[in-house]
Amino acid sequence: MIKVIKNELKDPLIFWGLSMIANFFNWLHFLFSGRILTKEDFSGFAVFLSFQSLLIVFANALSATVSRFIAYYSEKKESQKQFYFFRQYWWLSWTMAATTFFLFWISRDYFKSFFGFHSIVPIVVFALISLPLFLLYFETGILFGRMAFIWVGLIYVVEAVAKFILLLFAPVVAFPTLTLATLSLFFSTSLAWAASVFIGRSFHPLPIAGRFKNKNEILEMYKFLGSSFLVGLGIVLIYNLNIILVKHFFSSTDAALYAALSILGKILYFGSGGLVSFLIPLVARAEAKKETQYQHLAIILAIVAFLGGAIFFSYLLFPKTIVQLLLEERGAAILPYLGRYSLAILFLVLANCFATFNLAKRNYMSACLLAFMAVFQAVFIFFFHDSLLQVINIILGSAFLLLVVLTANEIIDIRRKAKKELFVKSGNKKQKINILVLNWRDIHHPQAGGAEVYLNELLKRLVLKNYNVYLFTAEINGQERKIINGVNIIRKGGFFTVYFWAAIYYLFNSHPCFDLIIDCENGIPFFSPLYSKKPVIFLVYHVHHDVFNKSLMPPFSWLAIFLEVFLTPLIYKKSFVISISHSTAEDLEREIGLASDKIIKCGVDADIYRPCAKSKIPLFCYVGRIKAYKSLEVLLNAFKLVVKKAPRARLKIAGEGDWRSFLERKVEELDLKDKVDFLGRVSEEEKIALMGKSWAMINPSYKEGWGITCLEANACGTLVVASRVEGLKEAICEGVSGYLFQYGNVEELSSIILYLIRNKKKVNEMGESARLWSLQFCWDEQAEKLNLAIRQVLGFGVDRVKSRSLIVQKEEKWIESLLQ
Repeated sequence: MIKVIKNELKDPLIFWGLSMIANFFNWLHFLFSGRILTKEDFSGFAVFLSFQSLLIVFANALSATVSRFIAYYSEKKESQKQFYFFRQYWWLSWTMAATTFFLFWISRDYFKSFFGFHSIVPIVVFALISLPLFLLYFETGILFGRMAFIWVGLIYVVEAVAKFILLLFAPVVAFPTLTLATLSLFFSTSLAWAASVFIGRSFHPLPIAGRFKNKNEILEMYKFLGSSFLVGLGIVLIYNLNIILVKHFFSSTDAALYAALSILGKILYFGSGGLVSFLIPLVARAEAKKETQYQHLAIILAIVAFLGGAIFFSYLLFPKTIVQLLLEERGAAILPYLGRYSLAILFLVLANCFATFNLAKRNYMSACLLAFMAVFQAVFIFFFHDSLLQVINIILGSAFLLLVVLTANEIIDIRRKAKKELFVKSGNKKQKINILVLNWRDIHHPQAGGAEVYLNELLKRLVLKNYNVYLFTAEINGQERKIINGVNIIRKGGFFTVYFWAAIYYLFNSHPCFDLIIDCENGIPFFSPLYSKKPVIFLVYHVHHDVFNKSLMPPFSWLAIFLEVFLTPLIYKKSFVISISHSTAEDLEREIGLASDKIIKCGVDADIYRPCAKSKIPLFCYVGRIKAYKSLEVLLNAFKLVVKKAPRARLKIAGEGDWRSFLERKVEELDLKDKVDFLGRVSEEEKIALMGKSWAMINPSYKEGWGITCLEANACGTLVVASRVEGLKEAICEGVSGYLFQYGNVEELSSIILYLIRNKKKVNEMGESARLWSLQFCWDEQAEKLNLAIRQVLGFGVDRVKSRSLIVQKEEKWIESLLQ
């Protein structure tokens, strides 16, 4: 019967000692292979070792999953689940082994050509390693889960010693040395697997028939397996993929030198990081017992940091002695690189501690981060490989960045839990719900548009409903914080960096414990679900896919489309989605694949936006941001046709934007300087006066989420002429509040304007009906819809159907009365 751990410090330390013995024989094996192999064969053998490390990524993921769930079920005394789990993953280990062998077998010719091997035999031999490798890691996962660490250490020693002894026969055997070196890997792995089966079956009998019936439990196992694979893949790729790339891009001499450098890195990595895998069964057992998990992280991290630091400083203080002892004369050339490379490996080991701890807690964000960092490093090496020093600097930088991010993530998690525990212990109950709103601009930003007006009107009404509202947005002229209409405004960052600073604010700054996040999408959302576990309301103004193609140049348009179309649905699939119009909701579902849970339309304050006397001369206006997708050149071309027949007509354009200079040149080309005025950014009072005295407001936009200025103009007693596009055709009731024309049709737009100039009575009549149309869109009702959505997301049990039916009935009554 195998002894199960009783002392959480003694047995892991014995395991570490046995691992050091195994690593010593692994080093002897590598050193001896360097003696008997030519430089070319030695660099090829280093490639095999790197691919073995890649295989071990999959095998380690299997082992980590097995050890985690065996440890958990063992501590919970759920024997039947242990047996079901054993049976399911035993078959999985065989499947993974056979699949890997098949993939290597069919790729053997490509490998031979890509890496320049003279014979295919070593590649075939290496393919055989996958068969015992996965079975070995399945068995050691079982032993780890049962806390039989010493026995796993002994198996590692058996594998390493057998590998070295087999290689000793190379000089007296007729096999090619590279083939024999590869055979030593296969036979030693097979022997270790046989030993693990013998040891494991002495206390863990063959599984009983049966399988898991709980699909969620099975899904959680495979989620853990996939995340464990990503963690291992990220670590190994960061550490090993560079060896493969160096072999491909550099000469045989440089590749051999780098392979020698990697062996010292392995001594540091395995010498200090051998205990990291203990975190998985230890944390799983702590979870089963509902105990704190951080003590295990603290102990393992302290030991790893001490051991890694000792090896690193020995490299710094005695580099020549260590290189002479371990690599003899052939290692002298690596001295200029040793310090930076070993520091990168130390950072990687420490980062692995945090990543493994998060994995054990079933927090899978670190897994994605590691995979991303691995790709990041590989891409940089692929494009920047002028020298070995440049490659090593890339490795050092990526390892340091990874460690910083994972450490910061853990500190934030600890602070968050401590804050939560303090709140629970205090016994205080919050009187108000804290809401964080993320939007790239606020109402006072120089480039604020309809989206900011919409948000401002809703948020100030939420404050009146007893919510604490915090709006994070872009900075204005150095102003960072301000309270406007009861909304706490935090400003940081610019056009692009506001998204980054929002995450920094949430993760690191002192702020209230938010109950909910409202994440507003202005082309690119804030991706808040990546760094917050709080409920998220995803507020979408309109889908920008087509706008990106029209207003951005590649590759920026490609990146923006990727973020909106491909990444957004993955990240917000569990969020509560609000659209500001039916058109936006349809676009969102058709183009992005997200269904809207609620539609909250724009409103208008009819007490502020009131009619006034119309201008004596035909006056038309545009109010809004001056952007390319607003298509104001269509309006200018149409107005050129208008003034030919109605020379007294005037056009005033109010707003700012990056398209203004283009339009001003367009006005000069069309000889409209005395007919068209650019007013720039106007005050609220000036805007209302302009809308009120205009005969019509024109909106030729390519696309809108709704078109809030249309309602504002209607409330001022002014009809609207707009493009028949998504959003605008919903905001305008044709024949009641305005007219629609085919987007881009200059002749149709000019005809409508000329018709209005000739029929001022119609202008006044439609101004009255437009005012009535606008009155149905009340901000108080829209804010109440948002209030109901918030309460629903937070689980306060709102009667959605009843509240929605009352609002729909009211809207239908308005439309029916107006049409009559």
